[in-house]
Amino acid sequence: MNHTKIYFDESRNTGEIKLKENKLNYNEQRYFILVGYIEDDEITNKYRKFKEKYLNILYPNNESKEIKGSDLLTRANNPLLNEFINDFIHGSNLLITIYDKKFFILTNFLVWLLGIPFKDLYPNDFMKFNEFLIKIDEVFLGIFINTINYKTKENIKKFIEYVISYDYKECITCELEIHIRDEFVGLVKAFYDQGEGYIEMLKDDIVAESIRIDKKSRNNIVNLTALGETILLYKLNNGSSNSSFKIYHDNIETVQKYMDYYFKKADIDLEFIDSKNNLSIQLADNVASIMGKFINNILPIQSDNSIKTALSKDKEWTRSNLSKIFNTVEKKNIKMVIHLIEQAFLNTYCNTTINELYKFKSELLINLDRRFYNEMYNHKTLVETDKLFKL
Repeated sequence: MNHTKIYFDESRNTGEIKLKENKLNYNEQRYFILVGYIEDDEITNKYRKFKEKYLNILYPNNESKEIKGSDLLTRANNPLLNEFINDFIHGSNLLITIYDKKFFILTNFLVWLLGIPFKDLYPNDFMKFNEFLIKIDEVFLGIFINTINYKTKENIKKFIEYVISYDYKECITCELEIHIRDEFVGLVKAFYDQGEGYIEMLKDDIVAESIRIDKKSRNNIVNLTALGETILLYKLNNGSSNSSFKIYHDNIETVQKYMDYYFKKADIDLEFIDSKNNLSIQLADNVASIMGKFINNILPIQSDNSIKTALSKDKEWTRSNLSKIFNTVEKKNIKMVIHLIEQAFLNTYCNTTINELYKFKSELLINLDRRFYNEMYNHKTLVETDKLFKL
């Protein structure tokens, strides 16, 4: 049986998410980009010729065997970037997942705190809390990470009391958000008032499971979840079974061991390989690097000021290239695991030429409404997702 071969690589912002100097440690690379290239001989051969043409031009003084996407992003190499985007970032042979690391931690926090049944039964409320809390100070999420890394009953109780007493002032920009805060805090307090049973549940919850790799506890690594989401996207789009495709992924050391741990029971053929010996991985790497640069250049979007910055002349180059990519890659192959306002922002940013703030926000609100109903329509419970993943 012939397997469809899908080659994955990500922008270079991998690793465990944790608190460092009162900030989550993703620095300027908050948005993780995973790219899957569905192998096509014609495209691969075209990339081989591109590489042969430009490798020595890009690296005249060394023996580099790979073109790095970051090297296509310099002003001097803009013609090469345009050629690469036109020739390789389009059509149905790419799977692109944009994953906000803060959103990832926040979702884990809410699932741990409120439970998977709440997420499955009340997706509207779950999404509402997620949108509200995306503005939370990173120290808050750092305390959550420390709590699940050291899940004693005492630590859990202290953290729940902290959640209930926290003022959430950085999340509140209007009166409606005061009501959302009160609703969220009231719900957490209602769970906490149930007593020891709730604390025991949080202590045993596998959402916050930590595993030991290389003698260290590991959790909160977005690579695993992003790959799982992208595989599900491919299966939903194509009606594919696990036996019909094989996944190749660039070597990523510790993260690779973490992913091996979780995929060992899944009936998915996953192999890690060295990018130096594989053109298809190199192509996926180039696309991921380019997308990572553009996305991290304009996100996050949390205020009028951040929208103004994205609409400024300084960002015209980013907007032009992102618009080209979003309008040539098949839309069903792009997965955005970011909060709804940012999804609506990207749709507006890449599909219009509006630069005036008021008009842009008006169009953004229309897109936000569409994104909300689209998310509700496509919502799947954990049972449904698990069943699809194993098919």
